[in-house]
Amino acid sequence: MAGHCFTLLALLAGASAHVSMVYQEGQPAGIRNANGPTGDGQASVASPCGGARTFGSNGIGTIQDGDTVTLAMRYAAGHNGQFRMAFACGGGDGSALEANTAVVPPANCQVTGAGSDYTNGGADAIGQSTMTFTCQLPPVAALATPGAQPQECTMGILDQRDWGGCVDVNVVSAADPLPPSPPPAPFVAATGRYYFTEAGRVDTSAGEKPMGLFSCCALSGYLEIPAHTEGQTTVAATFNAQATGCPATVPNTAQAPPANTATYTVTSTMTMAVSNNGNKYSGIASLAGQPFDFSVEGTNVGFVNTYPNGDQPVICDGVTDLDARPVGLSSGNESSNAGVTVVIIVVVLFVSAGAYFMFKGRADKPPPPPSDVTMTHNPAGAPPPPPSGGGLPPNWTEMKDPASGATYYYNGQTGETTWTKPDGNKV
Repeated sequence: MAGHCFTLLALLAGASAHVSMVYQEGQPAGIRNANGPTGDGQASVASPCGGARTFGSNGIGTIQDGDTVTLAMRYAAGHNGQFRMAFACGGGDGSALEANTAVVPPANCQVTGAGSDYTNGGADAIGQSTMTFTCQLPPVAALATPGAQPQECTMGILDQRDWGGCVDVNVVSAADPLPPSPPPAPFVAATGRYYFTEAGRVDTSAGEKPMGLFSCCALSGYLEIPAHTEGQTTVAATFNAQATGCPATVPNTAQAPPANTATYTVTSTMTMAVSNNGNKYSGIASLAGQPFDFSVEGTNVGFVNTYPNGDQPVICDGVTDLDARPVGLSSGNESSNAGVTVVIIVVVLFVSAGAYFMFKGRADKPPPPPSDVTMTHNPAGAPPPPPSGGGLPPNWTEMKDPASGATYYYNGQTGETTWTKPDGNKV
């Protein structure tokens, strides 16, 4: 299965956001609008799939017809409503989940974390507590026959306004075996500085209410992940961040919103624990007196307010990655202009010297042999050159599964992994 991690800064920048899917260990595939295969979905008020409209944009799982799956959803602070499980086939942008025929019957499901039983209308959410749906999916008519063509299907959890999150799968007949599990993704060190920017802000506040306009403030500065090795159990991430123009007190929608005059500084250390074969770290930090879940997966960071009483947020949720930079700060370069000038001069001198010796070497070199003469060079003790063909195609790398020691192969361009060695003769 090819993985497709992507950044959501442009998708979510400045958006009001109320619902988000929560990743459950062992679920069939990644959440479509998450930053990575095991990341939580980003909060949104956009469509059944949280604004991500391309089928398989964060990977595609494989399940058997009639399987039981577990998905979870939560509201942002201070919001309420009902959630329901939905399932529809045919691929697409996820809008098929909105149909009444897509609702998974309540009799097929067990729901935890809800304030009511799951009925045809849904189950009541409790503040921002996570609601977990474990449901047996209804059968797909096209898969009744063994060997039938797999179907592209989407499952999701939606509220009464059809806002939600979703997961994409290929469904095979219940009589057909599932393919082997894909090998683990290769280790990607998350080392570096993750800058918080306005573009990555996810506004989870109540917005316009009879009592006034409620808002949260954006975090600025950065979170730094130290150098770490594959499988390292914890990392000590450090904050150098602040938030300005924040609510002076915790907002309460029963009262007029407080003035946005407060500033909060975050200079602390957060211990993050490893998961997902070393490619994901998670931790909890306090921002403006409210707890936030932070996760870093690959080179993407997401953080979500988990204030337990359902109050309004002071600081907004957000996403960022190693490519995100504040205005005026170039990627990977915080030095002065003078430093940049020195680097440019050194590079120019190096290139000039290289050109001089290259042309001098050409002038001193004897003319090439006639075209009908073959010359070989094999220093004593050196292995002979490998025969042509039989290697790996471009972009493919041999990897080791840290759990079993078995070899698998990874395409750094497409994200594809396979246990079978690709044929180097087929480029």
